[in-house]
Amino acid sequence: MKKHLAAIVIVFLLMIVGLSGCNEIFNKFTINAKYSYIMSYRDGGGVFLINMTARNNFNGTVSLKIDASANLNVQINKDTLNESSRVAEITLYPNNLTRIGLHEIELTATHANISRIISLEVDILNRSIGNPSPYIIGKKNKLIHWLENEYPIFDNISNQDWFAYMTYVEILVVEHWTFISSEWEMRLCCHITIPPYNWSMMRLRKIGEIEPILAFKCEFNDMIYEIPISDYPIIYGY
Repeated sequence: MKKHLAAIVIVFLLMIVGLSGCNEIFNKFTINAKYSYIMSYRDGGGVFLINMTARNNFNGTVSLKIDASANLNVQINKDTLNESSRVAEITLYPNNLTRIGLHEIELTATHANISRIISLEVDILNRSIGNPSPYIIGKKNKLIHWLENEYPIFDNISNQDWFAYMTYVEILVVEHWTFISSEWEMRLCCHITIPPYNWSMMRLRKIGEIEPILAFKCEFNDMIYEIPISDYPIIYGY
């Protein structure tokens, strides 16, 4: 009986040590999505931002794996994260066969044989959007022209190749668009109305960064000026 109890105690202690080791691995890093839900539509797009935080004693890499419906055309720009590269971007380009309704995208992050799973959701709405109108493109070009003149670091931004999709499908009067290139995420919103209410705003985020770096506004009289990034309208959390 005593030997049996001793064996149980030893097994219990080994379990505690093992769990402590796992907890130590878990506590070395965390993986978070800046937001976990977006709306989209067939032939539209979307972006999820993933950020890794790590303790001082973290080393090695965190491998990333995506599981999602093939019709969503989900892509991730990095297979691994480490101390010097902590941000990953998940983009999706739903094709015209994508099922209408809610879809789950599962991100698995693995380090030292310990995995964490993050669930992301994209709601595919039954909308036919098409390309940005000439009005939207005109506002975009006007704001980019000002940007290149005011900030030399953006002097090449008009030469980028952009993929455009509507950011918020169900919002009327104010149209919201996202333009994605290999270097930048550009958000644009325009109040589709008559002067003096036909303002437009733009916000820029560098690919590989979590937070945007600049926002600015164009008034009805074409006066353009920088605004606090927090003044750029965000809806539904993304």
